[in-house]
Amino acid sequence: MEYRVVSSKDQEKLGKEVTQLLSEGWLLYGGVVVTTTMNNSLYTQALVKGLPDQVQNQIIGFAPRSKMI
Repeated sequence: MEYRVVSSKDQEKLGKEVTQLLSEGWLLYGGVVVTTTMNNSLYTQALVKGLPDQVQNQIIGFAPRSKMI
């Protein structure tokens, strides 16, 4: 499982970078987080990439089931 976090002060620039990463097989991990100070805003998006089972379990929040022997 790979994780990537992208941030930008420019919302449009972040959108373009995220769109590029989505086209490379990355998946969104939650929504955009906006951090605001008195003078600036920072837009941040987390993404994940991995095997479908890994990604699904990570996004849903469940660990893979243990096999019973």
